[in-house]
Amino acid sequence: MKSSVIHVRNLKIPDFNLRENSKEYNTHIDKIIRNGSDIFETQYIKKNGEIRDILGNGKSIKISGKYYLQSISRDITDIKEAERPLKESKKKLRYVNNISIILGLVLSAFYLLIDGLLDTYIFHNTEFIFQDLLIIGPHEILMHLTPISLILFTGIFSQYLLNAQRKAEDKLKEVKHDLMERVKELTCLYGISDFAENPDISTSELLQGVLALIPPAWQ
Repeated sequence: MKSSVIHVRNLKIPDFNLRENSKEYNTHIDKIIRNGSDIFETQYIKKNGEIRDILGNGKSIKISGKYYLQSISRDITDIKEAERPLKESKKKLRYVNNISIILGLVLSAFYLLIDGLLDTYIFHNTEFIFQDLLIIGPHEILMHLTPISLILFTGIFSQYLLNAQRKAEDKLKEVKHDLMERVKELTCLYGISDFAENPDISTSELLQGVLALIPPAWQ
């Protein structure tokens, strides 16, 4: 990943240590041939064994009647590492929210059952279970509403956390979109500079190549 430009240019496809198999790699090639371009994510393994997430932008260009494959890659490991905790946090929040609701319902049912059993077998008050709620005292009403209040509070707090999580994800998507747009621009600029460095290219070929590069960069 830290090789010089000259070294990279002299490398062949098998020299890059991709984590994709030949089928996955050929899928990208087929998309580029079929659609003219393809933006995809993959992974490279550095010489020290470290795995890096890569955003690749491949494009088919035509020069002097011949088709060439042009590709530019950008390291997005930092962005992916920032994205992973957000996804894990969202899963945990959903799990906590579901568990809190289920636990609240179970505790409420358990409380009502214990309350009824105590009144029936300890205080021998069989009417309490069936009496109208209007004649229940404030203390009893509060005791019955407490579990429900806990459920509502837990649900509201979990929803607040989920909303904050959603905002963070939207911000991450915006950053990722800007990154992909930047990759398109860099692909265009890289292609133009590559044409300009070729001393044998004619003016018409240069213009043809530039015209082929510019439209995808503005899509």
